[in-house]
Amino acid sequence: MSKLLIIENCNFIDYPIGGTLSFAKQLIQELPSKKIALVGITNENIKIGEWTSIEITNQTFEFFPILRLDPNIKKPIIPLRFKSLFALLLYLRKIRKRPYRFVFTQTPQFIFALTLFHWKSICFCFAGLGNSVKLSRYRRLRFLGAIYETTLIRLLNKFTDCIFAAADTNSIHEFEQNHTNALKKNIISLPTRFDDNVFYPRDKRTSRSKLKLPQDKTILVTTGRLCWIKGWDLLLDVLSLRAEENNTILIFVGDGEDRNQIEERYPELFNKQILIIGFVDSATVAEYLNAADVFILGSYTEGWSTSLIEALACGKPIVTTYVSSALDIVKEGLTGFIVRERSQTLFNKYIDKALELKNVEPVSIEIALKYKKSTLYNDFINNWESGKLIFQ
Repeated sequence: MSKLLIIENCNFIDYPIGGTLSFAKQLIQELPSKKIALVGITNENIKIGEWTSIEITNQTFEFFPILRLDPNIKKPIIPLRFKSLFALLLYLRKIRKRPYRFVFTQTPQFIFALTLFHWKSICFCFAGLGNSVKLSRYRRLRFLGAIYETTLIRLLNKFTDCIFAAADTNSIHEFEQNHTNALKKNIISLPTRFDDNVFYPRDKRTSRSKLKLPQDKTILVTTGRLCWIKGWDLLLDVLSLRAEENNTILIFVGDGEDRNQIEERYPELFNKQILIIGFVDSATVAEYLNAADVFILGSYTEGWSTSLIEALACGKPIVTTYVSSALDIVKEGLTGFIVRERSQTLFNKYIDKALELKNVEPVSIEIALKYKKSTLYNDFINNWESGKLIFQ
């Protein structure tokens, strides 16, 4: 029986938090479990380098863990992308003893290992179209960005049957234009979706009561990993403009390597008007979104922003920097605003405008409908010809 190997740099449950994990979880929830097998990392005490089984959302999957990591280490000395690549190289022959020859991955470094062997089909999805090495939190590696991207594109041209990107069509077109002489294949937009059983509008006062948040304050919420690329510096500076009135609270729902820097930037406001919640489950994220007056995103770059689509699904006004997917998700002047300059004054002005918007929820829900998780299966299969051999 043909099976799809989904090979990712995550445990498919809760680690590490980010867009790759979110999309992988959505995909395996929508595809039939008997038709797929998983290869990834683990933070559990299970044997590495052996096929086992794993239960995810009441489904059982074949699972081959290539690496065990401690989730408490925020920034390991050796980057995770290197560790996981070497681990995959170590175990790939063993993985291939099973007759599974269809592969899907969003993890670009894994392409360097996978192309050493013959597969019936490789399907790759860019989690975002930014150069992940050039944007690495390990600054000493950034000089390798150009070599990395050139080599990756060459391998994708030669060995893949289908290339997706969790990005909007404008970003894909720009990427293809920038790589006209190198990229020989079309990239298909495959947005990250949201779970409409979790992310939906709820009563704001009720959500605030559950979370023990004040009813009389303006609450701004942002979600995601606490790292420089998410633009937390801009959001903190915006909050500082509103701090004198003592009427605004900024809540970071997430955690990451920059947590200490965030705490130290405005220490007089921390735990008063600036709150860091840490990593929480999806239901709690949805509760914080529903408790918000405005959802804000300050990222320098994004792929298809899961954070934006989840805020949209909860019917919240959005103020965001100009990132991929923003034009598709935000209807300016109706559901929020896109700030095209990294200006704290301008961003703050648009927050005030967003607070004045009326009837945001129905327009937001109408846009969100086409990004429900249940729409992923058809988009995935219909755009990957080889996938039909497995699933149809």
